[in-house]
Amino acid sequence: MTELKQYSPGAFWNKVMSAVAMAIVVSVTPSAIIGPVFQALADHGAFWASLNMITNLAMYAVPVLCGALAAGQFGFNMIEKTSVALATLIGSGAVAYSAKDQTYTLIGMGDLINTILVTALAIVVIFAVRQYVGSWSIIWDPIIGACVVGGIGTWTYPYVHLISTTVGTFSPLPSSSPLRCQRSGWPMPFPSRESPVGPLRSGSRLVSSPSPTLFPRSTARGWWWRWPLGR
Repeated sequence: MTELKQYSPGAFWNKVMSAVAMAIVVSVTPSAIIGPVFQALADHGAFWASLNMITNLAMYAVPVLCGALAAGQFGFNMIEKTSVALATLIGSGAVAYSAKDQTYTLIGMGDLINTILVTALAIVVIFAVRQYVGSWSIIWDPIIGACVVGGIGTWTYPYVHLISTTVGTFSPLPSSSPLRCQRSGWPMPFPSRESPVGPLRSGSRLVSSPSPTLFPRSTARGWWWRWPLGR
């Protein structure tokens, strides 16, 4: 754990999140750039249909790339990188097992929040056991990553996925709630004409006004809220 202590919580999560962001960009780029072309041509032959399938298959590699890239951010060796990638793939929920048919099915990228949590947990566990496994890391790291951390991810997946889907079902805020300028339509947190911070400049009329306590007098007098309103 000595190596882990050199990272502050902010630096630790910054490395993990930057790796996750890069993994998503790399995985989605093929289907986003050339996917529509192959999808349009998929009905014109098996060759184009196979290219369309290959392009879409890249998106399913997000959990593996998250684990490998995040482990690389902390200077892990090849065994430790692949062990973290194993844990992330198993715990992400991207693969579903059917006991009836005894088959494994790729169902998507999994739950991204659970993927991030499993990735962070795998990195912490690898740091914790590094000094104990020694030269036996080629045996113990994959077992710990896949069976222990990956198993924890499969147990937490239903609950984390429930939270993710619950948050996704929340209705958006009504259109009248944000403060908007009738000239541009931008959401602008600016004080109203009746606000004690002083009158606004002419040329823009606000639809609604926020509470004066949200915009202190010292903040509202700054240049930052005057510029979008015009000179």
